[in-house]
Amino acid sequence: MQKLYLPIFMVFLSLAATACFVTSQSMTTGGANQSPNGTTNPPAATKPPAEAAKEDSGAQAAPPAAQLRTVTDYYLALPDDLFALDDSGRTIRDRGALLKYRRSLIKVEDIQNGYLKLVGNWEGWGEVAIFKRSGGGYLVAASTVECGPVCNGVLKLQTYDGGQWSDVTDQYAPKINGKIILDGFGKNGGFNEELKSGDDLPYFYKLPREGRMLNVACNECDSDTGEGDFVVLTYEWNGDKFVRR
Repeated sequence: MQKLYLPIFMVFLSLAATACFVTSQSMTTGGANQSPNGTTNPPAATKPPAEAAKEDSGAQAAPPAAQLRTVTDYYLALPDDLFALDDSGRTIRDRGALLKYRRSLIKVEDIQNGYLKLVGNWEGWGEVAIFKRSGGGYLVAASTVECGPVCNGVLKLQTYDGGQWSDVTDQYAPKINGKIILDGFGKNGGFNEELKSGDDLPYFYKLPREGRMLNVACNECDSDTGEGDFVVLTYEWNGDKFVRR
């Protein structure tokens, strides 16, 4: 009987030692994660410090499409080719740095009316406004103006559908040429004896803080009023397009 008990006792000790070893290994490596349905998931991998730091730098990432509700949301989420040049004229590539820079430009933030005014270290300013589209969603307008001292401007129009930005400037922007500019200048009472052609009249866009009117203006162009902005053309957004008024 003693000979039979000894092998059984040795087997018991061997199994106990194995169990202790497995338990020790689980505690050391963190073990596996148990999911709600009872299946076992592999332990989460530890990310290298460089990757963790990179994720931290993008902590201000733009909201997903479902969270784009205000003009500021749309502005911060704009494509990287808009409002992306730093003070030295270089393109800001890092997304976190770009969002920080864009926030620094906001001088007027009117969420209720869907309007932003942007001011940076350049002679001029920028504006962003959102216009409701009759089919749903918004038309996002971004105007940049550079002065020296005569001001020139560029208007970019974007839509955001299905998680994708589309440049729709050619589709929605008012069609303006020298003849239209000269006609509007005269009809609005402008006078400049040196102005021979509308092509010689530099202009920029003024986005509305209230309402739906898009103004095309010039500065230092009217001999009677002198300095200041002179509205050459006015367009109203009707939900589908800009209509001249």
